[in-house]
Amino acid sequence: MLQSLPIGQWEPHVGDIVMWHGWFKHWFGVVTGTAHVDGSTKVMMVKAGIPLLLARITPDHFLSEQFAIPLAKIQKGVAGEYAVARAVKESVMVWYV
Repeated sequence: MLQSLPIGQWEPHVGDIVMWHGWFKHWFGVVTGTAHVDGSTKVMMVKAGIPLLLARITPDHFLSEQFAIPLAKIQKGVAGEYAVARAVKESVMVWYV
């Protein structure tokens, strides 16, 4: 069963898959944690293509592709900019704009 909520209600959990789509490019990331910096929450992620993230990412690639993005930027994304998926028991929870 698929469940969905608005992206503004998303709170990050380790393992969530974040998708970002721009005009001519996109990326996928897996949440590795959160950090509180200067009063705002940053979502820590590893960015890579889905096959690499799921099957064969190396420790060196993992370290080189880590980045942080403000949680508010994801929650306030517009026009399908961000989507997040989380496995929940025998279901999937999806947040989207």
